This record gives sequence, C-alpha cells and structure tokens, in this order.
Amino acid sequence: MDYKYGKINNVELTLLEIIREKSNTSGYEIRKIVEERGYKEWANIGKTSIYVGIKKLEKKGFITINTMKEKEGKGPLPNKINLTKSGEKVLIEEIKKALLSQKNLPLYYLGIAGIGLIKKDIALELLKRREMINQKVIEEINRIFKKQGGSRLPLEAKALFEHPILLIQADIDFIKKFRKRMVMKNG
Repeated sequence: MDYKYGKINNVELTLLEIIREKSNTSGYEIRKIVEERGYKEWANIGKTSIYVGIKKLEKKGFITINTMKEKEGKGPLPNKINLTKSGEKVLIEEIKKALLSQKNLPLYYLGIAGIGLIKKDIALELLKRREMINQKVIEEINRIFKKQGGSRLPLEAKALFEHPILLIQADIDFIKKFRKRMVMKNG
C-alpha cells in the first residue's frame, strides 16, 4: 500500500500507539486505556471514534484483527488487534512529526505520549529541534512586536504578543526538563 505520511488523524495515531504498547489487544482494552489516560478529554476520543478508527486502520493495512475461537463469559467472540509492519513504520514517522507539531497541540501531546516508542537518541534530537524552532518563533514574534511599535502599543496589543511568547517559553522549559529526565532514565 502506498501510504503518504500525515494521512492518519489523532484518533488513529492514538490507537496505533496503544496497539503498539499493548499488542494482541482488543477494542474493549483500548477503550479502557483511553479512559484511564484521559485521551477522551484532551484528544477528543470517544467510544464510537475508537471503533471507527480501528476499522480505518485495518482498511489501510496498519493493523490486523483476528477473531478468537474461544471466549470467557458472555458476549461475542473477542477480536485481537496487532500492528502490521507498515503500521509500525507509520506509527514511528507520525510520532516524529507529532513531536514537531506547532499548530496542533493535541497532536503534540500524542507525540509526547508515544515518545517511548521511538529510539531515545532520535526522541532527544526531535525535542532539541522543537526547542530551537520555538526559540525562532519567539524571535519572530519579538521582531513583529518591535516593528508594530513595541512598548508604544496599547496594553491590549502588547498582551497579544506577550501571551504567545509566554506559552512558547513554557513549552521550552518543559522540553528542557523532559529531555533531562529522559537522559537520566536508564543512563
């Protein structure tokens, strides 16, 4: 299948991350993880979107779904879901892109959630690159601020420049702390 990166949505990325982390899982187990980790709230993932996403991922060839021959308890025979090789490849590439996402905060969070699934040196490099991109964005906002009149601007106009800078600086601070913890973890 000829797949172009960036063609899966946040729900599908979440599902791939969970399936990679917990292989041979079921839709029910995925739903429990989504609820436990709060994906439902910050990534807007509900019960219906989970099952629709699973079907889309299967159609794209990124997962396999196998119906078990036996079961415990009542209800239909359970399905066991696993990543395919192309699903694994897509997952890694999408996590890398997510870590650099500047305009889609839930996607960035999904990158952080999946960071343990990519090689540590690559993850550290991507976070370092994000930090540098953030610094450049702050520089550009400051350049525009000065060009528009800087300190002579009305209070409200200044706030429109100050607020994004503070948010971006908070992300830089987070990245520095997170990278330090990643380096310290397992040497």
